[in-house]
Amino acid sequence: MTALENTLESAYPEKTNQIAPRAIFKKFEKAVRALIKQRGFPQALREKLPELNRPYLLEKITKYINDREIVIDDFPKNALKEIIKARNAIVHQGIYFDYVNPTQVDVWEHVMVARELVVRIFLKVLRFEGNYFSLLHEGKQLRFPSCRVVP
Repeated sequence: MTALENTLESAYPEKTNQIAPRAIFKKFEKAVRALIKQRGFPQALREKLPELNRPYLLEKITKYINDREIVIDDFPKNALKEIIKARNAIVHQGIYFDYVNPTQVDVWEHVMVARELVVRIFLKVLRFEGNYFSLLHEGKQLRFPSCRVVP
């Protein structure tokens, strides 16, 4: 996930990749700061305001995939949402395993999806065309860039 996040940050730097244009967001930010002060909310809320103008991780990943035409049709359904959910649990809670959820997918499955995406990003950057071995497909060979299993 770190490799993926760093790739996205270099492709879409935070300073240039914002939801709203800076001038428009500044007006919004000013109004919200005034409201925070008026209502006596904690100062910490004011510090978090710039984060509101930053695209969320799934949006950045999807944009990168679409911009570079990286095939992910063979990924499990909702795989990107699920790897981000697993990442957030690990980063923010320090643990992935949920004792209450008996149907929870093993974290290794999320690792394989994230790894496969990073491999495809690197292959695309290298302008590679040919066969490669995919852990996501149990070591089978896929043809890049179509990502179809080689018969």
